[in-house]
Amino acid sequence: MTLGRPGRRPRCGLLLLVAARGPFRTRRRLGTGKKPLPRPLHQPPETLERPTPMDPQQPEPVSYLCGDCGAENTLKPGDVIQCRECGYRILYKKRTRRIVQYEAR
Repeated sequence: MTLGRPGRRPRCGLLLLVAARGPFRTRRRLGTGKKPLPRPLHQPPETLERPTPMDPQQPEPVSYLCGDCGAENTLKPGDVIQCRECGYRILYKKRTRRIVQYEAR
């Protein structure tokens, strides 16, 4: 049994596209052709040291003056900002004893 005109091949259900010479690009199916180059795994440089935590020493407490009663309070980071004597919540930082000199013109 022949399909189509006599003397020709019978038609198949598959269609085969072949790229001819010219400006046409051919498409490749996934998983065929050359294998992709293996990607190098990311490795951190060995010359860099791992980050170390900051100095384990606690920072020095800072002295503050109460805005209501004038009492001196020393606070560490994370402490509640409140006078220990009267409970007032406005504290002023004490001035440093370092001499600061400005040049005015």
